[in-house]
Amino acid sequence: MKKRLIFVISFLLFILNFPSGMSVMAEGDGKPAKPSIGIESQDPYYGEGSIGDVFLKKDGSYSTLSSTQYLKYGTSSIEIIGTSAFVVGKSGAYYPVDKVEVEVYLQIWDSSVEKKWVDISYIGTFSNYNDSVASGGSYVSLISGYYYRTRSRHAVTHGSNTETATSYSSYLWYP
Repeated sequence: MKKRLIFVISFLLFILNFPSGMSVMAEGDGKPAKPSIGIESQDPYYGEGSIGDVFLKKDGSYSTLSSTQYLKYGTSSIEIIGTSAFVVGKSGAYYPVDKVEVEVYLQIWDSSVEKKWVDISYIGTFSNYNDSVASGGSYVSLISGYYYRTRSRHAVTHGSNTETATSYSSYLWYP
């Protein structure tokens, strides 16, 4: 209940802070223009991505995770189920480390002049100690007429070394 209330308040603040000239709808089919950043899911109900994916950055360059000593993988996923999305992040290390964690967010596409992904719901930080995997997620209510995706921050700490990376799921349209 508390997470749902936080989502509703976050979403309302997000909507209220949109620029007044924002164009949510595109001409023709009633959908806003597709996001110019990220990858569209081939499945209309499920999207996923990992830290190993090559993605286009806002400045037009491409990026991927370089090799790491401890962080083996990190994934983000989103699944639309009815009027909600199940949002999940997972981090993994090559072997048990001092701390492995994943911080998970739901993002919405801001199709205004800024054209960017905006965090609208903090799902949580999920950590394990002396382990090699941490994962977590939650159901979040969706509002019709937007593109959504998941962003996850992955971190592995062993001794004095910390490695981090970010993954993004492919995006989905919620009609």
